[in-house]
Amino acid sequence: MTKITSAITSSDDRAFLQPRFVDTREASRITGIPVSTLVTWRSRGGGPPFYKIPTNGRVRYEVSSLLTWIRSSGEMISTANYSQVITRDSLISEECKLTQSKRGSDPG
Repeated sequence: MTKITSAITSSDDRAFLQPRFVDTREASRITGIPVSTLVTWRSRGGGPPFYKIPTNGRVRYEVSSLLTWIRSSGEMISTANYSQVITRDSLISEECKLTQSKRGSDPG
């Protein structure tokens, strides 16, 4: 038990265990939902959960909550083409492809 406790006491490990918060633009990038839609959903009481910082009014989304919301949202019909059904699995798959392509295009 001592080894496990000491293994997670470094500052790097503690930082990894902390929740990661992002602003609306980054939440939009992660979910693929336009910023304007996220803003509208917040004002109408929909969309993914968010936090509003009381001291400055800034909005933040927890990354793990965004991913959970995407996974639990089921199917979403594309407004551009009602015959196209976008499933949560296809959203996650596209996010993985984007991440992999960014890693592959890095020069260093």
